[in-house]
Amino acid sequence: MKKYIIVFTVFLGFVVSLKAQNSAKDYFNNGAHLYTYSKLQPAKEIVNEGLSNFPNDIYLNALKKKIEEEQEKQNKDNKNKDKEEGENDKKDDKNKEKDDKKDQGEDNKDEKGEGKDDEKGDPKKNDEKKDEEKKQDQKPRPSQLSPEQMKQLLEAMNNEENKTQKKLNAEKAKGRQVKQEKDW
Repeated sequence: MKKYIIVFTVFLGFVVSLKAQNSAKDYFNNGAHLYTYSKLQPAKEIVNEGLSNFPNDIYLNALKKKIEEEQEKQNKDNKNKDKEEGENDKKDDKNKEKDDKKDQGEDNKDEKGEGKDDEKGDPKKNDEKKDEEKKQDQKPRPSQLSPEQMKQLLEAMNNEENKTQKKLNAEKAKGRQVKQEKDW
């Protein structure tokens, strides 16, 4: 009986060790699966592990190259986005500085020029002046649509909606074909 138990445990250990070893195809499939879901770092780790066990496998080498290309592409995209965001931040900072300078200049003019009337304060007038100047200074950004573009977009959408409604109404008017049962 002891002999069977020993043989069984050795056999079980052998089976477990075989299951633990993956083939090159397994490494490739696992890496490719992660790659398709854009999980590049874990995919690269699995492929590198597979290449350490199977260095001459064509598929693993090709997948490694593909993953590295994709990572380089993402790095370039991230750098471009960072540059664009940096430029936008600089522009925003410059605009804020200009607005601050204008506000300070207006405050100085108000203090010097109008005297007693402003000290009593008519905050509504000051707010209205600031709002008007902000509206004049605001230029449409490339990402924003002008009012004309918005109107054109709305008209195009309405036209498309009208076309689809006409098609639906035409289909409803035709009706469905009903199979008639023969009486004979």
